Amino acid sequence: MKKMVIASLLVLGLASVALAQIDVNMAFDPAVAAPGDQVTFFTSIANLGDEDVIADIAVTVAFADYTFGPVEGQLPLAAGQELSREFTFMVPPLPYGGTLTITVTATAGDFTDTATATLTVEVPEGGQGDPSNIDAIGEQILNELQGTLPAQELSFSNLKALYR
Repeated sequence: MKKMVIASLLVLGLASVALAQIDVNMAFDPAVAAPGDQVTFFTSIANLGDEDVIADIAVTVAFADYTFGPVEGQLPLAAGQELSREFTFMVPPLPYGGTLTITVTATAGDFTDTATATLTVEVPEGGQGDPSNIDAIGEQILNELQGTLPAQELSFSNLKALYR
């Protein structure tokens, strides 16, 4: 009886692994930066299943007290396909610091995966720079994500205006 229970648990565990279809990963490197620092952003979405899927994607961008999104779209992924993007950008001069958070949620069928990447921007007291530089960071990230993800053709500034 004990062997039967263990075998059943093993089969159930393997079945749940085989069913997982969507995998989302993102990261900033480094995770803490100051104006003038170079930062690399990486994102990927993979279909780990045996069948082609059309994943529903939602992207949210937040900085300090602002949240923008979700921007939604669909992404067809062949069985075993992974789409990824990596790019480097310089943190521009900013009037204040905060945490930039990117969240991507992908759903295919009954399976959902969410990844969040955060970049803490440290600005010395009395920071300098135009607040529109915050828009420039978000704009660049959304543009890069559009190369991987099916985000609507909205600029970061237009998206921000929708959620104020």
